[in-house]
Amino acid sequence: MSEAIEPKHKCNPCGNLFDTEIQYLEHACPITGFNPTEFEHAAATDPSFAAASAKSQERGAMRVNLEEKGATPDEAQQIAHEATQEVK
Repeated sequence: MSEAIEPKHKCNPCGNLFDTEIQYLEHACPITGFNPTEFEHAAATDPSFAAASAKSQERGAMRVNLEEKGATPDEAQQIAHEATQEVK
């Protein structure tokens, strides 16, 4: 008797099961509209990822602006990092 092999990978948003990691990573999730390797899939499924990404984009835009105004890349990075930190 051969035993059925249980699928090893599950897409949490849609619940689909996959036998291989490649199948999982390459599938287009019908819930998010993206595959798990795409940024949009992670942003749609993990609120903390989306929030961190928004902060990262904010820092990036601020760095570009500061560098255009004459700040060195290191100065711009430090200022943007400090400006986007949450006060606890």
